[in-house]
Amino acid sequence: MQLAYRLDGPAYSDAVIVVQYSRPFAQGGDTSDLPPLAYLRIPTGLELPDGCVWRDAPAGFTSDGAYKIAFACEVLPATEIRGAFHRSLLAQGWRAENGGFGFMNYAKDDLRLVANFVNEKAEPSETPWVVESLCCFGP
Repeated sequence: MQLAYRLDGPAYSDAVIVVQYSRPFAQGGDTSDLPPLAYLRIPTGLELPDGCVWRDAPAGFTSDGAYKIAFACEVLPATEIRGAFHRSLLAQGWRAENGGFGFMNYAKDDLRLVANFVNEKAEPSETPWVVESLCCFGP
């Protein structure tokens, strides 16, 4: 669930919107031994390329506290993951908005996705990660 509010008017008179998206649990693995608050969610509306799977836990957090949701592609070398991921998302109706060295931003409807493909040494990562967010609510 995400709570959103607008700051373009008097603070107490602005409407508060509560949005809840239902997300499936991450694929694979026995979850019986995990703590009840373990993060096992996967991003909404995207399938990973063939041979790639979601990891069981966040790869960390962004500076604003968002989950870095990791995935791995055992059948692909690290240098080929970005291209396979990009082609897969475009085939699913996502559009590439912008990118740079080691990352790419995608959009689909009210969803935004940032994908990071490099490790802390700026080398292609074997466990890239994504951050999902909501944007631009329609009427």
